[in-house]
Amino acid sequence: ALMQPDIQEFFTHSIMKCVPKSYAQAEGEVKVTAAFLNNFGGDNVRFLARSFGNPGDHLGQQSNGYRWPFGPVAIIAPFNFPLEIPGEYNCCR
Repeated sequence: ALMQPDIQEFFTHSIMKCVPKSYAQAEGEVKVTAAFLNNFGGDNVRFLARSFGNPGDHLGQQSNGYRWPFGPVAIIAPFNFPLEIPGEYNCCR
């Protein structure tokens, strides 16, 4: 949705209203976030549930770990990147 010109325009103006950025800077933030979400949604979603296994000290002993999103996520974002940092952080956690 962020790739559509009218939606990009809305978010660009929204960023300019709350952050002291020029039009080009705000538009750049929207485009970077859109490119990240496009890439992450299509290609990198398989990295959300990652696991690992390490051999132990004795025969048959193994340590396994699993990572996947669990529960709600909240962050405190800096004022100068109101869309980019929360958008990228919430997708990856």
